[in-house]
Amino acid sequence: MWAGPVNSEGWVDWKLLPSTVTDDDIAELEVRFAVAYPPSFRAYLRARFHCFDQVRSARYDQLISLPKMQTRDPLYQVRELLAAYRSLIPAQLIAFAEWGDGWGPMCFDAQRRGGDGECPILWLDHELIPFGQQTIARSKVAPLEKFLYGSFEELLQDVFGHAG
Repeated sequence: MWAGPVNSEGWVDWKLLPSTVTDDDIAELEVRFAVAYPPSFRAYLRARFHCFDQVRSARYDQLISLPKMQTRDPLYQVRELLAAYRSLIPAQLIAFAEWGDGWGPMCFDAQRRGGDGECPILWLDHELIPFGQQTIARSKVAPLEKFLYGSFEELLQDVFGHAG
């Protein structure tokens, strides 16, 4: 995925490569974890291989760690986030990224899914999530929810669509 040679300071430019992730690959993951991703996130997973480490929200001036889509096992980080925050799934919160410098999961709010299948995005502070239970009731996390975006597309526009 290198776009050129390593420079004298040890940096290298990266390029995006077309993804080989299929709808079936994503569907298998959704079945395994009993989730349904919004159409815009499914399209993102199928679009390109990339190794974005952290991107910056222009709206919030905050870091966001989106899962890397590496050529080997591209859904690895997506799967790891789902596994790490599996207890939120019964509350219809689907973890897909990390807010700030590892401050907790960004989740699709499947409870508020729109007619187009898109979901608002919330953040939960990992220090406040009542872990220790197999499943966490929505009523336990509702007071912790911080609204961030109306959809994944809105997030992408904030992160990649601004000039500068």
